[in-house]
Amino acid sequence: MAARPTVAALISELQQRSKSQRERAAKALFHLGPKAKAAVPALTKALGDPVTEVRRLSATALARIGSAAQPAVPKLLEILELPRTRAAALDALSSIAKATGGIGHEAAGMVTMLREIIAQLPEVNKPDKEDCYPSSYLEYLSRFGKAGVAPLLEVLQSRQGDVRRYAAFSLGEIGPDAHSAVPDLLKALKSDDRMLLCYSLQSLGKIRSKPKQAIPALMKFFMSEDVDVRRYAIWAARDYGPSATAAVPALQSLLDEPTWIREDAATALGSIGPGAHSALPALAKLLTVPERKIREAANTAIGRITGTAEEVSPNKAEGAATVDFVRTRAAIIEMLERGLSNFAEEYPTVEVSAVGLFGHGYGRGASLCLETPEHSARHSEQWAEQGLAKKDRFGQFNSSIYDFAYCEYASDSFEWWPSLYEVGQDFRILMPNGKTVRRSSNQDGNNAIDVPFFKLLREILREAPIPGIRRAKPFRLGVEMANSNLVEFWVAKQ
Repeated sequence: MAARPTVAALISELQQRSKSQRERAAKALFHLGPKAKAAVPALTKALGDPVTEVRRLSATALARIGSAAQPAVPKLLEILELPRTRAAALDALSSIAKATGGIGHEAAGMVTMLREIIAQLPEVNKPDKEDCYPSSYLEYLSRFGKAGVAPLLEVLQSRQGDVRRYAAFSLGEIGPDAHSAVPDLLKALKSDDRMLLCYSLQSLGKIRSKPKQAIPALMKFFMSEDVDVRRYAIWAARDYGPSATAAVPALQSLLDEPTWIREDAATALGSIGPGAHSALPALAKLLTVPERKIREAANTAIGRITGTAEEVSPNKAEGAATVDFVRTRAAIIEMLERGLSNFAEEYPTVEVSAVGLFGHGYGRGASLCLETPEHSARHSEQWAEQGLAKKDRFGQFNSSIYDFAYCEYASDSFEWWPSLYEVGQDFRILMPNGKTVRRSSNQDGNNAIDVPFFKLLREILREAPIPGIRRAKPFRLGVEMANSNLVEFWVAKQ
């Protein structure tokens, strides 16, 4: 496989006569992000290229580079009015402003321009002639910090639909500097617009201001019939940390629920710290539940409340750029065999109706989940009452592996994978057959890794011996990927 071109080589290519070469070089520098900072002078010069796409791609590359791109500001200001470069220039200028804390007196002009553009936007989130979405313009505005609060509040107060929803979201992106927005976000909680409600809850948590007003407002949604609304409210309380002490009794009551809300509530109590001391007995009860993540959340919360927690930073594969499915396959097979063996020993009398493998693509991990007939029946009845789902053709029900009785009973993390949130747009995949392919992380969402990962999990589960556990009839196997629609269940032939 050919080596990636160096930044120096891409700088040279950016100066070639061939239009396609210049476009390709600018795009490659965009993918490199901050690693391409040596290319700032060349990219700045390319902002004057006669080809629109070269100018646009050069501006987007400067946006990714961030603070080191500050010398390009004067040239970026020049191309604001050139055809199809306005959005890219605004993206770059706002990114530089966020990374450096401002771009001088020009920032006021940028905010005014964005204010005028947003005033003309439709209510729906559809691209304009610049192929830029309203949500993007609102994001650019939020990057200017305090200067962006007033115009975003104008949108929140006067507009409807997608534009209003993204204004609520963008205020949260500003963080504590948007404290003046709290009263309007609290008013937005009275809306029957579900996404506006969720984004307003999220932003209140990110801004973390006026807890005496905000925490009681958040608590009203802890028992919402909408699960997502409940979770956004609990997450917001979590983000307030010690300032959310008033929410302790309400959060503690959630620990008795037979749902995954328990994990969120435990995490929120842990973030409150010593002020949540009264919740310790309830948290201790969660240390014996079947769900591993709930046990871990309770244990971490207890440690933070008592001051005994050891904060562990997540594993990072420094410099890694390859998703290694060869090594991953071996790890999953070992995890599956060990997990099934442990389950058979720990729960010898439990009858299992389904075994599932759950893949976390961007989370770099996989989990073993097990279902029981009794749990499936209860779940099916619960959802059927709400008119949301029916039993499947096997007489069973699972809307997601997250709904299994023993969700994530065993799991493994792949620390040898790159962090796909940080690696940039391009990475390599070493397939199970030993062949290496290059994929782009913007290729149809998560499918760049989810499709081959899903196939790998399905192959492993179809071939895996499943001894020891007591099987119900029918006995199913299933595979699901997080953050995608890749789900499959089948009756085991073994």
